[in-house]
Amino acid sequence: MTKQETIDSILILGMHRSGTSAVTRLLNLMGVDLGENLLAPQDDNVTGFWEQSDIVAVNDKLLVSIGSDWSDVRDLREQWWNLEALKPYRREIKGILNKEFSDGKLWGVKDPRICRLLPFYLPIMREMNRNPACIMVLRNPLEVAGSLHVRNGMSIEHALLLWLKYMLEAERNSRGIARAWVSYDSLLNDWKGAMRLIIESLPLGTSKLNLGIGQEVDGFLNSGLRHHRFGSLNVSALTSSWVKSVYDAMRAAETGDGKIDLVLLDRIGHEMSEAKLLYEPVIAEFIADINEKEEKLGSLHDGIAERDGAITALHDEIGALRGGIAERDQSLRLNQLALEQLSAELTEKRQLLESIRTSRSWQITLPLRVTARLLRHGVNYPQPGIYSSQNAKRLAMALH
Repeated sequence: MTKQETIDSILILGMHRSGTSAVTRLLNLMGVDLGENLLAPQDDNVTGFWEQSDIVAVNDKLLVSIGSDWSDVRDLREQWWNLEALKPYRREIKGILNKEFSDGKLWGVKDPRICRLLPFYLPIMREMNRNPACIMVLRNPLEVAGSLHVRNGMSIEHALLLWLKYMLEAERNSRGIARAWVSYDSLLNDWKGAMRLIIESLPLGTSKLNLGIGQEVDGFLNSGLRHHRFGSLNVSALTSSWVKSVYDAMRAAETGDGKIDLVLLDRIGHEMSEAKLLYEPVIAEFIADINEKEEKLGSLHDGIAERDGAITALHDEIGALRGGIAERDQSLRLNQLALEQLSAELTEKRQLLESIRTSRSWQITLPLRVTARLLRHGVNYPQPGIYSSQNAKRLAMALH
């Protein structure tokens, strides 16, 4: 696409912690559609990321699938965007964009990872008959490094090298399409002037961006959220001439009608490619060592989890046994109480029986009771002088 063709979509590009969220929110307030499914604000970005959560998720998966991640300073695989294995991600991204954005409305997508994934996104947008532009967001790389150090524990050197990778790849892969440059400093100092330069730099056609949003901007854009501040970027122990040269060239593009010293950037890119022959094998060794240690750590965690599971099972078994013992003890206590109650009742009845037997009435009525018992057992009174063995037996039974 040439610069004269009307754009219908915007990719907001820039390194993490560079102010891309602020630029994206401003564009949104001015009329650019960002879709619906946005990441929620977090402690490290309380005013919001203004990123499509589905896009961020697929970008992370895409990087992992080619052996990388957002913090990797190594070059991505040669011609990685043409890999057959990445076609499902192409379809997924296209599906997200078609679902979130309608024809006829200027829309924008922001995720710093797209700085490195631009060779994958631009063909997708061409398939969708979209004419995208890129807004390149700049921030002093020392401020970026300081912010990443606090948020992610990343070393300053790592962050500066990562800044170079993101910005050089975003610039190189966006050549030939409409683009504008804006710095975080300009945004905080004069957001209207900064956004006006963007409007003037891009062929918006009939799309109108509204700058009359001062009250809404005051609600989220303020210098109090800027926790890392540096003045001029000088070559020092913290940075290299590469970082300073790239940053200065891109700042010049912001105020110089978008013109940038491509020869300088290509030279630095070439020098970095030469240097990677030395540092990338070292990084690969570190990564392999880390992966090996993480694998061992994972095995240890699995062993601990298995042991914890066995301990839990034993605790459950002990608990069940204790429950059974408690139930048995309760049953024994109930039986003991029942036995004691029966014993008390038996003693009471024996005492009652004994009191009856020793009473005078019992003694007086004894002959009557004996006579009644004899009659019940069929004992006949014998005639005097006549002996009956059968009556003797019956008498014995009656008196028993």
